[in-house]
Amino acid sequence: MEKPKYWLSVVSKEHILNGIKNKWIMVCHGKERPLKRMKEGDWLINYSPTEKYGDKKPYQCFTGFGQITDGKTFQHQMDDSFHPFGMKMDWKASNDISIRPYLESLAFVTNPKQWGFKFRFGHFEITKEDFLLLTQDMLKK
Repeated sequence: MEKPKYWLSVVSKEHILNGIKNKWIMVCHGKERPLKRMKEGDWLINYSPTEKYGDKKPYQCFTGFGQITDGKTFQHQMDDSFHPFGMKMDWKASNDISIRPYLESLAFVTNPKQWGFKFRFGHFEITKEDFLLLTQDMLKK
């Protein structure tokens, strides 16, 4: 069996709460192509720049993580006009944590003064070490 990969997605907190409720994840505002890079058994952590999609007020927290349980994509009806692609995911119970304390420690943050640049990609692979650093703190009460 292949080793799992570790991913980061950029999704609003509001959409993550929908994902947790319905046991699925969407990335890049519902595009299918980025999902196809992941497979069953991979792990994903979410970063939410805002609490609600389209908001201007920053939230800047890691807001959930879990494991992909099925490598197949499907469309999920969020409302009458929005049917994003997603994958099934087993979300782990966790707490939101701010990105700020980790800017100097994360391998994917190559320049802490311009840390937001990488997040513009919306979905990217991260190291297992980065994933574990963040998720162990998300599990603390």
